[in-house]
Amino acid sequence: MPNILSRIFSRKQQQTNDVVRADGWENVLTGLGYSTRDKRLSATIATPSMMQEAELTQLYCGDGIARRICDLPAGEMTRAWISITSDDEEAGKKTMQALQVLGAQAAIREAITWARLHGTALLILGADDGYSRTMEAPLNLDNLKALRWLTVVDRWSLQVAKKYDDPSDPVSGGKYGEPELYSMRRNIPGAGGQGLLGVNIHESRVIRFDGALTTRLRKEQLAGWCDSALTPLIDVVRDFWMGFDGAAHLLTDFAQAVYKLKGLAQLIGSNQTDVVLRRLQALDLTRSIVRGAVLDSEESYERTTTSVAGLAEILDRLCNLLAAVTDIPVTLLMGQAPAGLQATGESNTRFFYDHIRSEQETMLRNKIEYLLRVLLRSKLGPTKGVEPENWSFAFNPLWQPTEGEKIDARNKQAQTDQIYITQQVLHPEEVRSSRFGGDTYSPETTLDEQLDAMDIIEASQEKALEIAGSQKPPPQDEKPTETPEADETPKPAK
Repeated sequence: MPNILSRIFSRKQQQTNDVVRADGWENVLTGLGYSTRDKRLSATIATPSMMQEAELTQLYCGDGIARRICDLPAGEMTRAWISITSDDEEAGKKTMQALQVLGAQAAIREAITWARLHGTALLILGADDGYSRTMEAPLNLDNLKALRWLTVVDRWSLQVAKKYDDPSDPVSGGKYGEPELYSMRRNIPGAGGQGLLGVNIHESRVIRFDGALTTRLRKEQLAGWCDSALTPLIDVVRDFWMGFDGAAHLLTDFAQAVYKLKGLAQLIGSNQTDVVLRRLQALDLTRSIVRGAVLDSEESYERTTTSVAGLAEILDRLCNLLAAVTDIPVTLLMGQAPAGLQATGESNTRFFYDHIRSEQETMLRNKIEYLLRVLLRSKLGPTKGVEPENWSFAFNPLWQPTEGEKIDARNKQAQTDQIYITQQVLHPEEVRSSRFGGDTYSPETTLDEQLDAMDIIEASQEKALEIAGSQKPPPQDEKPTETPEADETPKPAK
């Protein structure tokens, strides 16, 4: 018998070896790696659903966490806004004023918010480049009169009417597969749907903001749009609220009163429930009168509480999971102070700000640069249609130092400047104009080409002489004894 079993097992093992995978672990005896016995292999990735406008709007309006996931990154990306530098300082100031009149900061924040919620949002540029031209034609920057308004619309108000379909085109080949024309849509009263408005807008007249990064195939399934930032998070948000809703429900039944009545089962079995109810009412009445329970010698009353041991840890894990998938620290996402000894949450906040800065550079810089170029090229704009030769913009820092940190930084900068001046690397005038020549204090140093090396050396020598002259010798209590000068006149010989 043992020989027969061994031969049978050998044949089964040989048959199994013929189908054993070479890229993972399998075990014939335990079933590891076999879908019929290994429960792990039953778990698969579910295709994310394509949420519609009503569902996304309900999430934003009715779910505080979903709303914060959309609002917080958009607000942080535009909170500190930008600063413009140019050879013509007056042109930079006027450009910032023009952006403020247009409401560009609020419009871009709104566009980012709706892009994160709905997948895509468009900032339509009210560019006037000739009364005979329509919005269907590409924007003509050479004939641009003014940028009059900015309007934000989400993807549900538009439809992709035409795409760039020629990858060999030297002009538009780099935009292959991207939309060329958008068609406006409007609600049809009483029809329960939407229809085309008949207005086409060229892609050069809009600035497009996308939500979650989406593959080309997925965009085709979404009619040319991107995924909502909530699409990969919906399951985690659901589990988060289920955990906290369960905890809230547990608090309502946290303590229960337990009555033990003699012969309760017999009274109920003999259909004498009215006797039970009268007894319970009497117990409740006595508790209200004497703030205690008056019981018979064979009755008892007690309160039992539900154990919540480990519940706080579970809720914290749900918060950490939500923070991980949203790339938002728990301290910012939940609005709570960091816990633990000497915990400040500064490292997490700085990591989040670094992430936001990266998003600004990769996702937002080109869009703001295009908006500024359109504004500068407009003949009624801040520069009267003449774009400065050298201009740029920078995102203002998100991390704002305290007054104490500013003072410490200036002290260190002053020590560094003193070393540079002493070593004849910088001229005092360069330091003065760099630090205090603008509207505010600046740690950046601008070299003055008019000050050559000889000027720096002479200024340093003068400064050294001035310092040496200001140092007086210490006072002495007694004057030195004057020694009579020797009489050099020869005396006549006696």
